[in-house]
Amino acid sequence: MSAIVLVPFWYLFSQTGKTFNLLPLNVMLFQLLGVALPEEIYFRGFLQERLGNNIRGLLIVSLFFPIAHVPQFVFNGDIYSILTFFPSLVMGFLY
Repeated sequence: MSAIVLVPFWYLFSQTGKTFNLLPLNVMLFQLLGVALPEEIYFRGFLQERLGNNIRGLLIVSLFFPIAHVPQFVFNGDIYSILTFFPSLVMGFLY
């Protein structure tokens, strides 16, 4: 599901001259198992369940999700990390 969400994102932003580098396999595995999976368990399995599996809960959780990525923006200047709101909406809706 992430590929379906991220491929259009990659395509649109690669047209602007932004280059994307493929990460080594061990980094990809860590991102998947050590970062993405725990994030989804917390934001979807805990927060969204607590706030309600409805539009209100989905929007609140999707607003919190980019806040968790603010350090990436502040320390690395990665503006795209703030755009995690949109994939969060999709993942929350699918959940």
